[in-house]
Amino acid sequence: MESLDSTQVNIKDLVTEMPDKETRFYFDPEKEITMDDCVEIEPYLQDTIEPAERWSEFCECRGILKMFIPDDSSSRGSPIHAMDDFIWNKIEGELENFERLASAIHYFTLLYAIKQYDVERFKTIVVSPTMRLQLRNNFPITPVDKQLALQWQWRVLFPSTPFPVPQTPQDEQLRWGKVLQKFHAPPGASPLSSDGELLEFASAVKLACPERFHELGTTKEQFQSWHQQFIEARQCGKWETFLHYAFPLTVLSAQTIEFTNHGLRLVNKPPQTTIKECTPPIPEVRHF
Repeated sequence: MESLDSTQVNIKDLVTEMPDKETRFYFDPEKEITMDDCVEIEPYLQDTIEPAERWSEFCECRGILKMFIPDDSSSRGSPIHAMDDFIWNKIEGELENFERLASAIHYFTLLYAIKQYDVERFKTIVVSPTMRLQLRNNFPITPVDKQLALQWQWRVLFPSTPFPVPQTPQDEQLRWGKVLQKFHAPPGASPLSSDGELLEFASAVKLACPERFHELGTTKEQFQSWHQQFIEARQCGKWETFLHYAFPLTVLSAQTIEFTNHGLRLVNKPPQTTIKECTPPIPEVRHF
């Protein structure tokens, strides 16, 4: 397995503070996602995703849910079920299947989801050298949205290990043009077929290229629309959609992004409002 301590970690590379020039959005998961939501989500995932054996979604949804469980949830019992051996064997079989199919994208996406859900299980995995080579060879011809996802997921998986595909400044600039073209394509012409995909793409940009995210040009109106669809997903009991809106909304709101040995950590603080302090006038001193 890739050692999480194989190289010296430069903490500046693993913690990203958002620049002041970025437009701040604010989504507070502690207020937006309640314990009652979590209690309803768990059986929904058990009844829908687990029987279909969609193991990447299974782990990803539970990993997202774990990010949003309040710190005091242990006193009331966590609504998230632990990964039992039966499920774990299924997930390991899925990893082996992706390796046989030479599908690096699916392989590393599942690995990321496993780490977010159960970091101790993740530590037992021996990462396939074949998949590393497949990732390196296929990355240049991978669609730009998948490239972004692979880059930030790699940082979650191996925060102390550089991404295995070097990028020149020319490569980065060419790709950034593709990012802007994809995000700003007119309706009907965009390969991002839904608002949810557009939101997910924007969050991937912020996770993979935080220093350039402000150039993407996301607007307050877009954020409000995405937030409204998050609310509607709850009202309709579409809990998988609910989670897939909650996570990128939290990413867009995050003031600090941390890639740690325990997974992705998002620090979210409300925007500060500037309060002008009234300084009392200095009394005039008269000399007699």
